[in-house]
Order: sequence, then C-alpha cells, then structure tokens
Amino acid sequence: MTKIAFSLWNKRIAPVFEVARHFYVTEEIAQCERAEEYSFTSDNSLERIDLLHALGVTQLVCGAITTETRALLINQGIMVCSFAAGDYEQVCKALRDGVINRKRHRMPGCGKQHQARQRKSNICKRGD
Repeated sequence: MTKIAFSLWNKRIAPVFEVARHFYVTEEIAQCERAEEYSFTSDNSLERIDLLHALGVTQLVCGAITTETRALLINQGIMVCSFAAGDYEQVCKALRDGVINRKRHRMPGCGKQHQARQRKSNICKRGD
C-alpha cells in the first residue's frame, strides 16, 4: 500500500520541507480529501524522517529539500517528489493524474533541467 505525505504550509505545499510544521498523509491518492493531518514536533530532519517512517509513508511530496535530507529519506525507502508547489488538493490530483511534473505544479525557477532529472530518476511517479 502506498502512503503519501504532503508537507504543508497554509494548506499549500510548504516551500521548504525542513521548516514545514504540518503534513497530510493519504492512503488513497484518488481521495485527497480523506488525508489525515499531522504535525512535526521537531526541526531535526532525522526525527522528521523517523516520524514519516513510523507512519508507514512510502512517498513524500514537498517543495525544496536539502540534498542530505532527500538522501536520508530515500535510504529509508521513502520516494521523494520535490520542488512541487501549489494548493494541496491541486497537487494531490496532479500526482494522481501523473502530471505533477508540469510547470504549474513546480516551484518557480524549476525549469527543464529539473524536469528532465525528475523523469530520468523516476522519483516523482504516479502515486496510485
């Protein structure tokens, strides 16, 4: 079963994962409205990763993320879809529909080079 976490700030994808305070977790990517809300209680990346792992998260959708944190997540078996931007429901639906790499769902400044890197590594794949 796929469990997907979305890092949040005001019901939008948080611009930086390491400073996000809240996140949604959904088991059914087809039903974004059924996500459960959680809070990060620490700024420590290892503690954040441990929490996601303990919840059974297998994929993280976030904005910017440090290379170190990304590597730690991947080492824990959590796929990372980074540099996503926008309203939670729109991004969730874009992930469901396999169009998360389109320009409207990327952070500003994430051009063709980032999009090609995402396709090559297949890190940001469909979540259903």
